[in-house]
Amino acid sequence: MLSQAYDALRLNVFLYPGITRHRSAEFLDAYYSWRRERMGPASLAFNALVWSAFWLWIPLRARSVARKWDKDREWQRRIVRQAREWMTDPSDFAAFEIETEDCLRQVQRRMEQVPIIRMIESAGSDHRESMLDKLQFQHACDNAGLRAPRLHAVIENGKLARKSPLPASGKVLLKPVRGSGGKGIAVHPTEYFAQQGLVPAEYRKGTWLVQECVAAHPDISDLALDTLATLRVTTILDEAGNPEVVATALRYPVKRNVAVDNGHAGGLIAAMNPETGILGEGLSGWGPGRYPVHPSTGGAIAGRCVPDWKAALDLAREAHGRLYSDQVIIGWDIGVAEGGPVLIEANQRPAVRLTQRAAGKGIGSMRYGELVGWHLDRAMHNHSGKRRRFLTTG
Repeated sequence: MLSQAYDALRLNVFLYPGITRHRSAEFLDAYYSWRRERMGPASLAFNALVWSAFWLWIPLRARSVARKWDKDREWQRRIVRQAREWMTDPSDFAAFEIETEDCLRQVQRRMEQVPIIRMIESAGSDHRESMLDKLQFQHACDNAGLRAPRLHAVIENGKLARKSPLPASGKVLLKPVRGSGGKGIAVHPTEYFAQQGLVPAEYRKGTWLVQECVAAHPDISDLALDTLATLRVTTILDEAGNPEVVATALRYPVKRNVAVDNGHAGGLIAAMNPETGILGEGLSGWGPGRYPVHPSTGGAIAGRCVPDWKAALDLAREAHGRLYSDQVIIGWDIGVAEGGPVLIEANQRPAVRLTQRAAGKGIGSMRYGELVGWHLDRAMHNHSGKRRRFLTTG
Protein backbone atom coordinates (compact mmCIF):
# COMPACT_ATOMS: atom_id res chain seq x y z
CA MET A 1 0.00 0.00 0.00
CA LEU A 2 2.78 2.45 0.93
CA SER A 3 4.75 1.67 -2.23
CA GLN A 4 1.63 2.23 -4.35
CA ALA A 5 1.00 5.58 -2.68
CA TYR A 6 4.64 6.58 -3.23
CA ASP A 7 4.43 5.64 -6.92
CA ALA A 8 1.24 7.67 -7.34
CA LEU A 9 2.93 10.75 -5.84
CA ARG A 10 6.23 10.23 -7.70
CA LEU A 11 4.56 9.81 -11.09
CA ASN A 12 1.89 12.50 -10.90
CA VAL A 13 2.84 15.32 -8.52
CA PHE A 14 4.94 18.20 -9.84
CA LEU A 15 7.20 19.88 -7.27
CA TYR A 16 8.22 23.46 -7.99
CA PRO A 17 11.70 24.24 -6.56
CA GLY A 18 10.62 27.31 -4.64
CA ILE A 19 7.45 29.22 -3.79
CA THR A 20 7.16 32.06 -6.31
CA ARG A 21 10.73 31.97 -7.66
CA HIS A 22 12.76 28.92 -8.62
CA ARG A 23 16.38 27.88 -8.45
CA SER A 24 17.39 25.27 -11.01
CA ALA A 25 19.96 24.11 -13.53
CA GLU A 26 20.31 26.62 -16.35
CA PHE A 27 18.96 24.26 -19.00
CA LEU A 28 15.70 23.98 -16.99
CA ASP A 29 15.26 27.70 -16.33
CA ALA A 30 12.85 28.35 -19.22
CA TYR A 31 10.79 25.30 -18.25
CA TYR A 32 10.26 26.50 -14.68
CA SER A 33 9.45 30.03 -15.86
CA TRP A 34 6.83 28.51 -18.15
CA ARG A 35 5.40 26.46 -15.26
CA ARG A 36 5.35 29.53 -12.98
CA GLU A 37 3.27 31.52 -15.47
CA ARG A 38 0.54 28.88 -15.24
CA MET A 39 0.31 28.74 -11.44
CA GLY A 40 -2.70 30.03 -9.56
CA PRO A 41 -3.21 30.70 -5.83
CA ALA A 42 -3.76 27.01 -5.01
CA SER A 43 -0.49 26.01 -6.69
CA LEU A 44 1.42 28.74 -4.86
CA ALA A 45 -0.05 27.61 -1.55
CA PHE A 46 1.02 24.04 -2.32
CA ASN A 47 4.52 25.30 -3.21
CA ALA A 48 4.72 27.04 0.17
CA LEU A 49 3.63 23.91 2.02
CA VAL A 50 6.17 21.69 0.21
CA TRP A 51 8.97 24.25 0.61
CA SER A 52 8.28 24.56 4.36
CA ALA A 53 8.38 20.79 4.84
CA PHE A 54 11.60 20.61 2.83
CA TRP A 55 13.13 23.46 4.87
CA LEU A 56 12.47 21.54 8.09
CA TRP A 57 13.71 18.23 6.66
CA ILE A 58 17.05 19.53 5.34
CA PRO A 59 19.02 19.65 8.65
CA LEU A 60 17.95 16.10 9.56
CA ARG A 61 18.89 14.84 6.12
CA ALA A 62 22.23 16.70 6.15
CA ARG A 63 23.14 15.11 9.49
CA SER A 64 22.37 11.63 8.16
CA VAL A 65 24.33 12.25 4.94
CA ALA A 66 27.30 13.64 6.88
CA ARG A 67 27.50 10.46 8.96
CA LYS A 68 27.31 8.24 5.89
CA TRP A 69 29.88 10.20 3.89
CA ASP A 70 32.14 11.11 6.86
CA LYS A 71 31.65 14.87 6.52
CA ASP A 72 32.43 17.40 9.25
CA ARG A 73 30.17 19.97 10.94
CA GLU A 74 31.37 22.79 8.72
CA TRP A 75 30.24 20.80 5.66
CA GLN A 76 26.87 20.23 7.34
CA ARG A 77 26.34 23.93 8.03
CA ARG A 78 27.25 24.90 4.49
CA ILE A 79 25.07 22.21 2.94
CA VAL A 80 22.03 23.08 5.05
CA ARG A 81 22.27 26.67 3.83
CA GLN A 82 22.77 25.76 0.16
CA ALA A 83 20.29 22.89 0.15
CA ARG A 84 17.55 25.14 1.54
CA GLU A 85 18.31 27.86 -0.98
CA TRP A 86 18.32 25.44 -3.93
CA MET A 87 15.74 22.96 -2.57
CA THR A 88 18.21 20.15 -3.19
CA ASP A 89 18.72 16.88 -1.34
CA PRO A 90 21.94 17.09 0.75
CA SER A 91 22.81 13.63 -0.57
CA ASP A 92 23.30 15.19 -4.01
CA PHE A 93 25.99 17.51 -2.63
CA ALA A 94 27.95 14.49 -1.40
CA ALA A 95 27.34 12.16 -4.36
CA PHE A 96 28.10 14.77 -7.05
CA GLU A 97 30.76 16.61 -5.01
CA ILE A 98 28.96 19.93 -5.34
CA GLU A 99 31.11 22.75 -4.01
CA THR A 100 29.88 25.87 -5.79
CA GLU A 101 26.71 27.39 -7.25
CA ASP A 102 28.20 26.84 -10.70
CA CYS A 103 27.90 23.09 -10.05
CA LEU A 104 24.29 23.48 -8.91
CA ARG A 105 23.49 25.28 -12.16
CA GLN A 106 24.34 22.08 -14.05
CA VAL A 107 22.76 19.37 -11.84
CA GLN A 108 19.31 17.91 -12.40
CA ARG A 109 17.62 16.88 -9.15
CA ARG A 110 16.06 13.45 -8.75
CA MET A 111 12.60 14.95 -8.10
CA GLU A 112 12.74 16.58 -11.54
CA GLN A 113 13.23 13.43 -13.58
CA VAL A 114 9.66 12.16 -13.85
CA PRO A 115 7.87 15.47 -14.58
CA ILE A 116 10.50 16.48 -17.12
CA ILE A 117 10.33 13.18 -19.01
CA ARG A 118 6.52 13.18 -18.89
CA MET A 119 6.67 16.69 -20.35
CA ILE A 120 8.89 15.82 -23.30
CA GLU A 121 7.23 12.51 -24.18
CA SER A 122 4.05 12.32 -26.26
CA ALA A 123 0.79 10.85 -25.00
CA GLY A 124 1.75 7.62 -26.76
CA SER A 125 5.29 7.33 -25.38
CA ASP A 126 4.59 8.70 -21.89
CA HIS A 127 3.71 5.29 -20.45
CA ARG A 128 4.79 2.46 -22.73
CA GLU A 129 3.58 -0.91 -21.48
CA SER A 130 6.14 -2.92 -23.46
CA MET A 131 8.94 -1.29 -21.45
CA LEU A 132 7.28 -2.00 -18.12
CA ASP A 133 6.33 -5.59 -18.98
CA LYS A 134 9.47 -7.69 -19.39
CA LEU A 135 7.68 -10.41 -21.37
CA GLN A 136 6.44 -7.86 -23.89
CA PHE A 137 9.97 -6.45 -24.13
CA GLN A 138 11.32 -9.96 -24.74
CA HIS A 139 8.84 -10.51 -27.57
CA ALA A 140 9.64 -7.09 -29.07
CA CYS A 141 13.37 -7.91 -29.15
CA ASP A 142 12.77 -11.40 -30.58
CA ASN A 143 10.45 -10.09 -33.29
CA ALA A 144 12.96 -7.41 -34.30
CA GLY A 145 15.87 -9.87 -34.36
CA LEU A 146 17.70 -8.01 -31.58
CA ARG A 147 19.82 -10.16 -29.27
CA ALA A 148 18.25 -10.74 -25.85
CA PRO A 149 18.59 -13.62 -23.37
CA ARG A 150 16.80 -16.73 -24.65
CA LEU A 151 13.40 -17.26 -23.04
CA HIS A 152 13.12 -20.86 -21.79
CA ALA A 153 9.75 -20.69 -20.04
CA VAL A 154 7.08 -18.50 -18.49
CA ILE A 155 5.58 -19.26 -15.09
CA GLU A 156 2.10 -17.89 -14.56
CA ASN A 157 0.33 -18.53 -11.26
CA GLY A 158 2.34 -21.68 -10.68
CA LYS A 159 1.99 -23.14 -14.19
CA LEU A 160 5.15 -23.49 -16.28
CA ALA A 161 4.88 -23.09 -20.04
CA ARG A 162 8.08 -24.01 -21.88
CA LYS A 163 9.18 -21.79 -24.76
CA SER A 164 12.51 -23.39 -25.64
CA PRO A 165 14.48 -26.41 -24.36
CA LEU A 166 16.18 -25.99 -21.02
CA PRO A 167 19.93 -26.69 -21.07
CA ALA A 168 20.95 -30.11 -19.74
CA SER A 169 23.06 -28.45 -17.04
CA GLY A 170 24.05 -25.01 -15.86
CA LYS A 171 21.89 -22.19 -14.58
CA VAL A 172 18.79 -20.20 -15.48
CA LEU A 173 17.75 -16.72 -14.42
CA LEU A 174 14.29 -15.95 -13.05
CA LYS A 175 12.79 -12.49 -13.00
CA PRO A 176 9.30 -11.13 -12.29
CA VAL A 177 7.48 -9.82 -15.35
CA ARG A 178 7.23 -6.39 -13.72
CA GLY A 179 9.42 -4.56 -11.27
CA SER A 180 12.58 -2.47 -11.03
CA GLY A 181 15.84 -2.29 -9.13
CA GLY A 182 16.53 -5.99 -9.61
CA LYS A 183 13.85 -6.99 -7.09
CA GLY A 184 12.95 -10.67 -7.25
CA ILE A 185 15.68 -11.65 -9.72
CA ALA A 186 17.42 -14.92 -8.83
CA VAL A 187 19.69 -17.51 -10.42
CA HIS A 188 18.99 -21.24 -10.00
CA PRO A 189 20.50 -24.48 -11.32
CA THR A 190 18.69 -25.85 -14.35
CA GLU A 191 17.78 -28.92 -12.28
CA TYR A 192 15.44 -26.66 -10.32
CA PHE A 193 13.00 -27.04 -13.22
CA ALA A 194 14.09 -30.46 -14.47
CA GLN A 195 10.77 -32.14 -13.80
CA GLN A 196 8.00 -31.21 -16.20
CA GLY A 197 5.55 -28.80 -14.59
CA LEU A 198 7.37 -28.66 -11.22
CA VAL A 199 7.40 -25.07 -9.96
CA PRO A 200 9.05 -24.16 -6.64
CA ALA A 201 6.72 -22.59 -4.06
CA GLU A 202 8.26 -19.12 -4.27
CA TYR A 203 7.28 -18.81 -7.94
CA ARG A 204 3.65 -19.94 -7.73
CA LYS A 205 2.21 -16.41 -7.55
CA GLY A 206 2.40 -13.87 -10.34
CA THR A 207 4.20 -14.13 -13.66
CA TRP A 208 7.90 -15.00 -13.98
CA LEU A 209 10.32 -15.32 -16.88
CA VAL A 210 12.79 -18.22 -16.95
CA GLN A 211 15.67 -16.98 -19.11
CA GLU A 212 19.07 -18.07 -20.27
CA CYS A 213 21.71 -17.15 -17.70
CA VAL A 214 24.04 -15.18 -19.96
CA ALA A 215 27.77 -15.45 -19.25
CA ALA A 216 29.86 -12.31 -18.91
CA HIS A 217 32.54 -11.54 -21.47
CA PRO A 218 35.74 -13.31 -20.31
CA ASP A 219 37.79 -10.11 -20.71
CA ILE A 220 35.97 -8.54 -17.75
CA SER A 221 35.46 -11.61 -15.60
CA ASP A 222 37.52 -9.99 -12.83
CA LEU A 223 34.93 -7.18 -12.68
CA ALA A 224 31.76 -9.13 -13.42
CA LEU A 225 32.67 -11.98 -11.02
CA ASP A 226 29.80 -14.48 -11.39
CA THR A 227 27.26 -11.92 -12.64
CA LEU A 228 26.58 -10.35 -16.04
CA ALA A 229 27.97 -6.79 -15.93
CA THR A 230 25.83 -4.31 -17.83
CA LEU A 231 26.29 -1.02 -19.58
CA ARG A 232 23.67 1.63 -18.87
CA VAL A 233 23.44 3.45 -22.19
CA THR A 234 21.13 6.46 -22.36
CA THR A 235 19.89 7.49 -25.79
CA ILE A 236 17.89 10.61 -26.66
CA LEU A 237 16.42 11.60 -30.00
CA ASP A 238 18.52 14.41 -31.47
CA GLU A 239 17.22 17.50 -33.27
CA ALA A 240 16.73 15.45 -36.43
CA GLY A 241 14.88 12.65 -34.63
CA ASN A 242 17.77 10.15 -34.61
CA PRO A 243 18.80 8.24 -31.46
CA GLU A 244 21.99 9.68 -29.96
CA VAL A 245 24.05 8.20 -27.13
CA VAL A 246 24.36 10.84 -24.38
CA ALA A 247 25.65 8.84 -21.38
CA THR A 248 27.32 5.50 -20.73
CA ALA A 249 28.35 3.74 -17.52
CA LEU A 250 29.37 0.20 -16.63
CA ARG A 251 27.66 -1.48 -13.66
CA TYR A 252 29.25 -4.48 -11.97
CA PRO A 253 29.00 -6.29 -8.61
CA VAL A 254 31.26 -5.73 -5.63
CA LYS A 255 30.95 -9.34 -4.42
CA ARG A 256 30.05 -12.80 -5.67
CA ASN A 257 26.76 -14.69 -5.37
CA VAL A 258 24.46 -11.81 -6.31
CA ALA A 259 22.03 -12.02 -9.23
CA VAL A 260 22.22 -8.38 -10.36
CA ASP A 261 24.91 -5.77 -10.74
CA ASN A 262 23.09 -2.55 -9.84
CA GLY A 263 23.38 -0.14 -6.93
CA HIS A 264 20.38 -1.64 -5.15
CA ALA A 265 22.50 -4.77 -4.67
CA GLY A 266 25.53 -2.76 -3.55
CA GLY A 267 27.17 -2.75 -6.99
CA LEU A 268 29.74 -0.36 -8.41
CA ILE A 269 29.65 1.96 -11.42
CA ALA A 270 32.23 3.52 -13.70
CA ALA A 271 31.68 6.06 -16.44
CA MET A 272 32.62 4.86 -19.94
CA ASN A 273 33.90 7.30 -22.53
CA PRO A 274 31.51 6.80 -25.49
CA GLU A 275 34.27 7.77 -27.94
CA THR A 276 36.91 5.31 -26.73
CA GLY A 277 35.20 2.70 -24.52
CA ILE A 278 37.65 3.54 -21.70
CA LEU A 279 36.40 3.36 -18.10
CA GLY A 280 36.88 5.99 -15.45
CA GLU A 281 37.33 5.36 -11.76
CA GLY A 282 35.05 2.87 -10.03
CA LEU A 283 32.45 4.36 -7.69
CA SER A 284 29.88 3.16 -5.23
CA GLY A 285 26.53 4.06 -6.76
CA TRP A 286 24.73 4.80 -3.48
CA GLY A 287 27.42 5.89 -1.06
CA PRO A 288 31.06 6.87 -0.58
CA GLY A 289 33.82 4.85 -2.15
CA ARG A 290 36.27 5.24 -5.04
CA TYR A 291 38.01 2.26 -6.60
CA PRO A 292 40.78 2.39 -9.22
CA VAL A 293 40.76 -1.43 -8.96
CA HIS A 294 38.04 -3.90 -8.05
CA PRO A 295 37.92 -4.28 -4.24
CA SER A 296 37.43 -8.07 -4.40
CA THR A 297 39.75 -9.12 -7.25
CA GLY A 298 42.19 -6.25 -7.73
CA GLY A 299 41.21 -6.10 -11.40
CA ALA A 300 41.93 -2.74 -13.03
CA ILE A 301 38.94 -0.42 -13.52
CA ALA A 302 40.21 3.06 -14.42
CA GLY A 303 41.76 3.15 -17.88
CA ARG A 304 40.32 -0.20 -18.94
CA CYS A 305 38.54 -0.69 -22.28
CA VAL A 306 35.13 -2.38 -22.25
CA PRO A 307 34.99 -5.27 -24.74
CA ASP A 308 32.59 -4.83 -27.68
CA TRP A 309 31.76 -1.30 -26.54
CA LYS A 310 31.12 -0.03 -30.06
CA ALA A 311 28.73 -2.89 -30.76
CA ALA A 312 26.90 -2.14 -27.49
CA LEU A 313 26.34 1.51 -28.44
CA ASP A 314 25.26 0.48 -31.93
CA LEU A 315 22.79 -1.96 -30.38
CA ALA A 316 21.29 0.79 -28.19
CA ARG A 317 20.84 3.12 -31.16
CA GLU A 318 19.40 0.36 -33.34
CA ALA A 319 16.98 -0.81 -30.64
CA HIS A 320 15.78 2.76 -30.03
CA GLY A 321 15.14 3.30 -33.72
CA ARG A 322 13.49 -0.06 -34.37
CA LEU A 323 11.51 -0.67 -31.19
CA TYR A 324 10.55 2.78 -29.90
CA SER A 325 11.27 5.34 -32.58
CA ASP A 326 8.90 7.92 -31.05
CA GLN A 327 10.31 7.61 -27.51
CA VAL A 328 12.43 10.67 -26.70
CA ILE A 329 14.64 9.15 -23.99
CA ILE A 330 15.51 5.57 -23.06
CA GLY A 331 17.97 4.04 -20.62
CA TRP A 332 19.19 0.70 -21.98
CA ASP A 333 20.71 -2.07 -19.86
CA ILE A 334 23.05 -3.97 -22.16
CA GLY A 335 24.93 -7.04 -20.98
CA VAL A 336 28.66 -7.16 -21.75
CA ALA A 337 28.35 -10.81 -22.70
CA GLU A 338 30.36 -13.62 -24.14
CA GLY A 339 29.56 -13.59 -27.86
CA GLY A 340 28.61 -9.92 -27.98
CA PRO A 341 26.30 -7.40 -26.29
CA VAL A 342 22.80 -8.47 -25.29
CA LEU A 343 19.70 -6.37 -24.51
CA ILE A 344 18.49 -6.85 -20.95
CA GLU A 345 16.00 -4.06 -20.36
CA ALA A 346 14.72 -0.68 -21.55
CA ASN A 347 13.91 2.05 -19.00
CA GLN A 348 11.58 4.86 -20.02
CA ARG A 349 12.66 7.09 -17.12
CA PRO A 350 16.39 6.34 -16.65
CA ALA A 351 17.84 7.42 -13.31
CA VAL A 352 19.71 10.68 -13.75
CA ARG A 353 21.41 10.19 -10.39
CA LEU A 354 23.43 7.26 -11.74
CA THR A 355 24.50 9.26 -14.80
CA GLN A 356 25.65 12.29 -12.82
CA ARG A 357 27.36 10.20 -10.14
CA ALA A 358 29.32 8.23 -12.75
CA ALA A 359 30.19 11.29 -14.84
CA GLY A 360 31.19 13.40 -11.84
CA LYS A 361 29.22 16.35 -13.17
CA GLY A 362 25.68 17.52 -13.84
CA ILE A 363 23.96 16.65 -17.10
CA GLY A 364 23.58 20.38 -17.77
CA SER A 365 27.25 20.41 -18.79
CA MET A 366 26.72 17.49 -21.17
CA ARG A 367 25.00 16.88 -24.50
CA TYR A 368 22.39 15.08 -22.36
CA GLY A 369 21.18 18.35 -20.82
CA GLU A 370 21.35 20.19 -24.14
CA LEU A 371 18.97 17.71 -25.75
CA VAL A 372 16.61 17.63 -22.76
CA GLY A 373 16.43 21.43 -22.94
CA TRP A 374 15.74 21.30 -26.70
CA HIS A 375 12.89 18.80 -26.22
CA LEU A 376 11.44 20.87 -23.36
CA ASP A 377 11.40 23.97 -25.57
CA ARG A 378 9.56 22.04 -28.25
CA ALA A 379 7.11 20.54 -25.74
CA MET A 380 6.31 23.97 -24.26
CA HIS A 381 5.76 25.42 -27.74
CA ASN A 382 3.43 22.57 -28.74
CA HIS A 383 1.65 22.17 -25.40
CA SER A 384 -2.08 21.63 -25.84
CA GLY A 385 -3.09 22.38 -22.27
CA LYS A 386 -4.45 18.86 -21.74
CA ARG A 387 -3.60 17.10 -18.48
CA ARG A 388 -1.64 13.86 -18.67
CA ARG A 389 -3.31 10.67 -17.48
CA PHE A 390 -2.93 9.62 -13.86
CA LEU A 391 -0.34 6.85 -13.49
CA THR A 392 -0.14 4.25 -10.72
CA THR A 393 2.89 2.26 -11.96
CA GLY A 394 5.97 2.99 -14.01
